[in-house]
Amino acid sequence: NKGSNILYMLHHYLGDSAFFTALHLYLERNQFKTAEVAQLRLAFEEVSGKDLNWFFNQWYFGSGHPKLDISYSYDADKKKATVFITQKQTGEQVFKLPIDIDVYETSGKTRYTVWMNNKLDTFSFAVQQKPELINVDADKILVSEKEDHKTWKEFIYQYMHAGNYVDRKEALEYCAAKKDIPEATSLVFTALQDSFYAIRGLALKKITGNNLSAGQLRIIETIAVSDAYRPNRAEAIRILGELKNAAYKNLFLQNTTDSSYTVAGASLLALSQIDMPKALSLLTALKKDARDKLEDAVDELQVQNKKEENFEDLYRHFQHAPESQKFNACYTLIQYLQNEESLKKFRKGIKAIIEYRDASPDKEIKASINKDLIALKDYKISLKKDTITGTKTIDEQISYLSSFIKN
Repeated sequence: NKGSNILYMLHHYLGDSAFFTALHLYLERNQFKTAEVAQLRLAFEEVSGKDLNWFFNQWYFGSGHPKLDISYSYDADKKKATVFITQKQTGEQVFKLPIDIDVYETSGKTRYTVWMNNKLDTFSFAVQQKPELINVDADKILVSEKEDHKTWKEFIYQYMHAGNYVDRKEALEYCAAKKDIPEATSLVFTALQDSFYAIRGLALKKITGNNLSAGQLRIIETIAVSDAYRPNRAEAIRILGELKNAAYKNLFLQNTTDSSYTVAGASLLALSQIDMPKALSLLTALKKDARDKLEDAVDELQVQNKKEENFEDLYRHFQHAPESQKFNACYTLIQYLQNEESLKKFRKGIKAIIEYRDASPDKEIKASINKDLIALKDYKISLKKDTITGTKTIDEQISYLSSFIKN
């Protein structure tokens, strides 16, 4: 997956003119015949005049990527800012890395290009005062994992001044995790008005409907109604749905027929939070043309209206679902089994789910199913506590389920 990123690093290192001239030369020389990476390297070396053996050996013929730990210090007496970078990947391999470092002072930004050649390298820069920000890998082109020990103030400054999408994304993800710092939380809501839809979407995913100020609520309402990117509208509707406020009923109702299945699905689920009978009454009409997120929402609500005789329909739907829909059908069946009283049907459903889990090559799918099964077990245990009769069946269901849950 890193192939295109490697070319991007090479482009950044050589510059536009050398990169595209060399690429043109490579294509001209090798048209209508096979070629190897060596021919590509030679074309780049001829045009740029640089030895690129280190680059191709490291990125094309080598494996892995650097894992960088980045920390900082400032010496006020010497007016010196220092960056410490450690390569922490396993094994003995040390990557040779040209790194752009931007140092932000009140007087402006200065860029330094340094070379990392060792497991631990230290880089110092003369400054007038403590920098507002030191931004390592300033253009975010390195194929690497980074643990960057900036402060929350520096990350906020990075969001406001560095400008690169990845800069803003890094700052947003850091600040979203600092829920005990008001300034960091405020940045998440600032990001809701970012010019780039992906940043707005990421910010929305970090927000719940709890403890929103009037101003924050107005921003989310605006996104729910008018954001140009439909998935962002759906996320905003999801947040409003968590409030369970009947004032939004017409908004949710109108959007259940939106041309975007994502918006329609989110609206249907939000409507169910405040008027379940109304939401259920829409299912027959909506499922005639329900796909993607709308289909998932319809299935989820149908489960809540299923009776004992509907088990076989759900079971068949899961067994015969195409691979692209199998995971969602699995979740729907698990939700239904929460209130299944028949031990025979419960075992039948669990057996099918386990077969799907164990056959899946996707580790994330396996982990998610295990998580859902643990939640199902916890739900059955809570039912047992609240149930006067029928505890024997619930005990047997819990025991059967426990034998399949993997740690």
